[in-house]
Amino acid sequence: MPAEDLLFEIGCEEIPAKMLTRQLAELPAIVEAQLASARLAHGGVRVLGTPRRLAVIVHQLADRQPDLDEEIVGPPVGAAFAPDGTLTKAGQGFAAKNGVEPSALTKQEVPGKKGQYVVARRRVIGRDTRALLPELLVALASSLQWPKSQRWGWSETAFVRPVQWIVALLGGEVVPMTWAGQSAGRTSRGHRFLANAPVDLSRMKTVKYWSN
Repeated sequence: MPAEDLLFEIGCEEIPAKMLTRQLAELPAIVEAQLASARLAHGGVRVLGTPRRLAVIVHQLADRQPDLDEEIVGPPVGAAFAPDGTLTKAGQGFAAKNGVEPSALTKQEVPGKKGQYVVARRRVIGRDTRALLPELLVALASSLQWPKSQRWGWSETAFVRPVQWIVALLGGEVVPMTWAGQSAGRTSRGHRFLANAPVDLSRMKTVKYWSN
């Protein structure tokens, strides 16, 4: 599948101007770091905000992670292997934890360490972006730091102001996620006084933001 744009919008009650300004300055780096950690390539991040919303647009988000070949350093050889060459409990646990066969473990020197260590090599198959996004977006929303936060109703979630709606769209499809008592959809809201009505975002290209 081709890369598509991601829209993630959190709608809430009025955010104090100073807090919003600070978040708009800090949020791009936070989003970039989370996407890098998730190994998701993209064409750029744009952050938007008004008193009643905070939104992120990720342009041309890759449709999946790349596969990853990695080496994992385990315990010293003396701890992983018994004198007769069989694996100790430590060696067996290391292999099981990393999902590799004991026969696939190698012994080698590791830069910065003395002696030989057990090393596991494995290939991690990249996951589809759509499968990753629900967890990633919840983590992003939960990571936002505010000088002062609130809890409301029976929710254990804290945010700058009570959350009223969430929009999460990858291309034209809703990302199924729930956070702060709200399930993501494609419905935003207009200006509180001039157009205070639901706004259906049927496609990313129709997205508009209001100064509310």
